[in-house]
Amino acid sequence: FSLSSTVYAGAITSGTVIASTASACCGLTADKLFDQSGLSLGYTGGVTDFDAYLASNTTATGTSTNPNFPAGYFAPLGATVDVDVGQSLTLTRLAMWNDHDYQGVNAFHLLIADNAAFTGAVSLGSFNALYGNNDNVNLNYAIGAPHQVFDLADATGRYVRVVFDTAHIGDRINVGELAFDTQVPEPASLALLGLGLAGLGF
Repeated sequence: FSLSSTVYAGAITSGTVIASTASACCGLTADKLFDQSGLSLGYTGGVTDFDAYLASNTTATGTSTNPNFPAGYFAPLGATVDVDVGQSLTLTRLAMWNDHDYQGVNAFHLLIADNAAFTGAVSLGSFNALYGNNDNVNLNYAIGAPHQVFDLADATGRYVRVVFDTAHIGDRINVGELAFDTQVPEPASLALLGLGLAGLGF
């Protein structure tokens, strides 16, 4: 078992944006969804425990076109963001830090595939988010928006497409940060277990 690979089960993981709808304003581009620039506390992707990190009540202060908070993504309704999570992973949950006000994302959905063209992609689910202090009431920017967690369909793949269908009001969406709860298999340990069982059978 000393040959076992690292397990990322339950680890918080970001991704690299490989394609996206252009920003609608102010340099608030899709890569800012995963760069931790708006978060009050950072994490180490693939290492930090998802639940423990969220229990710290990390907030996002950068989800606005306000020039004092130049973080997050601002785009037209229907904007898509394609993300490479670096390897084939099972995605179980999504953490979202939405906008402070009514431009926050309302309806959105996710797809996952094993290829960047999203051929044969499967759905991770469709969801509705709240803005402000997760109560659809405008939040003071100085406080920071809290996270929301969405249960995904536990599908496996390397590439994720996030589609921001609607905002609560208006023709633009604004959202701060995204992060996934991920699981990967232990191929080395599984192989060793298989060899052990085969030996016992022999």
